[in-house]
Amino acid sequence: MSMWEVEHIIEQTIKLIASADSTDREKRNLIHNAYCLQAAFDTSHTHFRVKGILLSTQYMQAYALEDFPTYNSYPKYFNSLIEAGDSWIYDNPKGTRSADNPEVALWDKESQRLYVDFGSPYYTLHPNETALSNEPLEFALTIIKEANKQNNKSMVYDWTGFTIFYLLTMLPNKKTVLELQQSYFIEIRSIFAAFDFTDYEPIDDRLDLYSDFHKEWLSEQQLKCLEYVTEYM
Repeated sequence: MSMWEVEHIIEQTIKLIASADSTDREKRNLIHNAYCLQAAFDTSHTHFRVKGILLSTQYMQAYALEDFPTYNSYPKYFNSLIEAGDSWIYDNPKGTRSADNPEVALWDKESQRLYVDFGSPYYTLHPNETALSNEPLEFALTIIKEANKQNNKSMVYDWTGFTIFYLLTMLPNKKTVLELQQSYFIEIRSIFAAFDFTDYEPIDDRLDLYSDFHKEWLSEQQLKCLEYVTEYM
């Protein structure tokens, strides 16, 4: 079953990035990191929920079917998409997904277009730009700081929970608890403490920072980071 709560957080993150006082180039790189992070979890594609943002920032490029660079190599396959539902397209569309045959485009039945992401080998809008990957916790801190700038209380809360409950589990960090605090959680705690979450309801119980449920399965590292962030609340 798809992790809908992760999909929701990434969708809201794209909207947050769109509202940031940043250049489109900076936004493209942040969006790239958001989707790289989403791909680390059991999620479905969510691009079309925010298609307008992805197109307006030129993170996503549209192709008519017959204009796609590999159309002439696989015309029968690409023509079959006309009646197909939304789907990922692999570099060799007749093959299966692998490290050597990655997803390179997304077919949208409604618009009858193929879409490629910034960083795709078939993305040509900004050929001199390179997608830069951030360390996940560094990216999390960047988003929490941006949420604070925009006074977005829900994103501050949800990203704090996501960082502690998901990122520290799925993407383990080799830093000690003290190093994690110094690098990330001192600033996260400062931002978190600036908001009143008394009546806030998390989007999912798995993101509830005050639930005793978490104490049953959190690692020592996670529990100490959780207590550090919430102890003064």
